[in-house]
Amino acid sequence: MKRSGLLLALSVGLAGVGLERASGQNLPPPPGHSDHRGGTHGGPGGRGERGREAALRACARATFSDDKRECMAAVNQGGFFDADAAEACGRMSFGSNIPGCIRAISNKVYSPTEIQLCLGASFDDDKVECFQTGGRTWANRPRWERRPDLDSYILEQLRGVRRSLQRGDVIRAAADLADLIDFIEQGSR
Repeated sequence: MKRSGLLLALSVGLAGVGLERASGQNLPPPPGHSDHRGGTHGGPGGRGERGREAALRACARATFSDDKRECMAAVNQGGFFDADAAEACGRMSFGSNIPGCIRAISNKVYSPTEIQLCLGASFDDDKVECFQTGGRTWANRPRWERRPDLDSYILEQLRGVRRSLQRGDVIRAAADLADLIDFIEQGSR
């Protein structure tokens, strides 16, 4: 019962965001790679603003007005911000170190382990240096490998789910979506 409730919520959520994203033009990140990071340029999963918002929240934690202005300028100059790394920057011991941290993470993606490693440094300067030397540039993030044979099958199944939702047959859509998830999970083992 728990699984069907989750699938129902997922199917309703998919109806709201539009399944046309599955057309292959904006593929989701590979399995195991979070889709909740954000920059200013949009992208699949609505991640366009989350990282920027997290960076601005970090800037708001800076103590002095000059530090806040410097930090906001860094956010405006940067194109992409890893939301988790931006939140980590907001946890600096001294607000004056937040702008440097935000500059260090601009246009980079970090694994959760990298973020924890940097946060484990004793001093803010060491944390900022860790973020500066760590991470991968956004352009070099892992890509989901395309498989045309599976892409067309998955796309057709998702279109069927969308048709069911458009007809108001949420139960059928959830069942089809569950079958598709099982198919994908079996293929990734």
